[in-house]
Amino acid sequence: MSRKPRILFFDSGMGGLSHLKQVENTYFDFFDYYFLFDNELFPYSERPDSVLIEKLIPLISRAIEELEINLVVIACNTASTLILDQLREKVKIPVIGVVPALKPAVEYLVSKGQTNKAIGLLATKATIARPYVLKLIEFYTEPVGHNVSLLGTTDLVEYVEAKIRHKETNKDLRKILAPWLNNDELNLGVIVLACTHFPLVKDEIQELFPNILLIDTCFAIARRIGVLYGFFKKKEIEAQRKEFIDYLNKIKLESHEPVNNKHLLSTKLLTEAEFNELKGQGFADYTCFPHQ
Repeated sequence: MSRKPRILFFDSGMGGLSHLKQVENTYFDFFDYYFLFDNELFPYSERPDSVLIEKLIPLISRAIEELEINLVVIACNTASTLILDQLREKVKIPVIGVVPALKPAVEYLVSKGQTNKAIGLLATKATIARPYVLKLIEFYTEPVGHNVSLLGTTDLVEYVEAKIRHKETNKDLRKILAPWLNNDELNLGVIVLACTHFPLVKDEIQELFPNILLIDTCFAIARRIGVLYGFFKKKEIEAQRKEFIDYLNKIKLESHEPVNNKHLLSTKLLTEAEFNELKGQGFADYTCFPHQ
């Protein structure tokens, strides 16, 4: 009997669960899911780029080989904007990365005729400093004249990590987002959640910005996987785009029924208490998969 295709989701912490849950909600048990998070080097925004390049490419390459992975999702903007091209050159399977959703943000404002509105880019400190991201901003926003306000934060990543683990935190969401709150001069029309942690608190962020659209990459990644596995024909992608997004919009990240085909891995051994904090995420088993 042939086994199911295996997808590896990789992140520094637990933020990639936002994308794993969306894919699981969309394709259910068609895949086996492996979630590897790098708790040894978390958070990436505080690590030198040279260290990340040296450590991550060998780690992910080894995981692909040992776990017999068929598709990789780098569910981390900080990592994707740094190692994506190099990793694709090294491995022989499809690698999907997450990068700031600036293109759909611009398309939304243009479709609404809001040419005077600005785009807020909410990300880690490392992501907003990446030359790759600065090129994206230049390519997508400058031709139509949209200003982009950058807000880099490690505190929000740590806030989400604490929420996932049901732990107390001294981080305050309103304080983290203070540079954008009650600042009418920015004239924000859309906020791009350019870190996979942030969709996990999307409702909380939306409460603080009730009249501003929040955009993430969860739907786009789910759709891309569908294209790779033949759920959608390439020639029909654009025609099906709205229909697919309308369908995904009906699915809440927290509403999925866990299936027994999710496997948790971390680079640093979890204590029993740490593992118990993550039990509610529906993983069937756990393995320590350290850096070498």
